[in-house]
Amino acid sequence: MRIQIYASDKTRNDETSGPLISSLEHAYREQSGVILTDENPDIVHIFGAWEHETAKYAALLHKKTIPYVYSPLGGLMPWKLKRTSLEESQLVLYDSQKRMTMQASMIHVCGQLERQSVENTTWNKNIILLKNPVVTNDISVETMTEEMLKTYGEIIASYHFKVHEEIQNKVSNLEEEDENIRLIFGKILAAQHQFHRGYIMQETLDDLSHVMTAADYDEDAMENLLRKHRLDGFAARLEQVLLDNSTLTEGFTTLPPIQDKGTEQIKESITHYQQ
Repeated sequence: MRIQIYASDKTRNDETSGPLISSLEHAYREQSGVILTDENPDIVHIFGAWEHETAKYAALLHKKTIPYVYSPLGGLMPWKLKRTSLEESQLVLYDSQKRMTMQASMIHVCGQLERQSVENTTWNKNIILLKNPVVTNDISVETMTEEMLKTYGEIIASYHFKVHEEIQNKVSNLEEEDENIRLIFGKILAAQHQFHRGYIMQETLDDLSHVMTAADYDEDAMENLLRKHRLDGFAARLEQVLLDNSTLTEGFTTLPPIQDKGTEQIKESITHYQQ
């Protein structure tokens, strides 16, 4: 599990929030199978509220379909949500704050009063209450770590199921009976999804190369299908990547491969870690 912890310097320097974040980071580094990283995370945990950069990063994660857990750290208490008292320049931040709360996979709150406040906003019904072990003896860092990792795992599993289901639905709706063509089309969609997130795994490329080499299918029908669904540009660049960075050979390409800046961007996104 690849986890990114995102918090501004202001939040990290807070006397209550900072120790909580540091404690979690230290605990995660001690966990087998957990990688704390800013590079291609499976999930992001965002801390802090009412900051433009934090809201912008949350919006970027949503655009890339990377799930995130959000800890507002008391930032959604009633006295901080009086929209009518805000100046016009603050209304944009209010809307951004609302959006990042709504788009989070889970909201983490540290107390019952905070939970009630978040529920009252109706912005997000997915809430987990785990107190801050730095300021209370009601919960240990070990227990919080265990519960957080369990939550991350459930969110990631749900996310992967949803992505798989969406791809399968698109494949199921194809007006194409050849199972090999449908299989390859689905794998190209999966590669496109990974690239949209900012990376493509080497094993994804190798798997696609193997199927395109081993499967018997009508290449003209495959090309027509890709063009019909406007996947031909990405697929042509992907084929060039498969020729240069995987096991595909010239005789098994479906489209004339394209070598340009877009192709180089795909190559630069290749990663060798496994999910």
